[in-house]
Amino acid sequence: MAEHFLEQRSSYPMHPPPDNSGMTVDVTKKTAYSIPVQPDLMVVPSKLAILAKDVTMGTVVVNPGNLVRGTVGGGTYAIVNVNPVTKDEGGRGWRNYDTKERTGCVKYRIWVEIRRI
Repeated sequence: MAEHFLEQRSSYPMHPPPDNSGMTVDVTKKTAYSIPVQPDLMVVPSKLAILAKDVTMGTVVVNPGNLVRGTVGGGTYAIVNVNPVTKDEGGRGWRNYDTKERTGCVKYRIWVEIRRI
């Protein structure tokens, strides 16, 4: 699901349908919900399985789960540590066209621990 979210480049609840589809979807704020750049880190808490994973093009997605789960008790939370880019890595956002990877990419500089309460 995170890959789909990044591919559609929008946090709008659904990718807006074509205008001639007959569906009644308000697209007046479509640009306000667009994602113009590829994020390095995306935190998306949900009820799905907890994870910390590199999904696409160096974006790390973290789903820490829910901190509180109703009356059942404690849930989970994430501790995220991102190290800075060093001068040897070429700086943030530079692309190495030989390997198709971003140098200084966050996936090489991040540490994520998901803990249970």
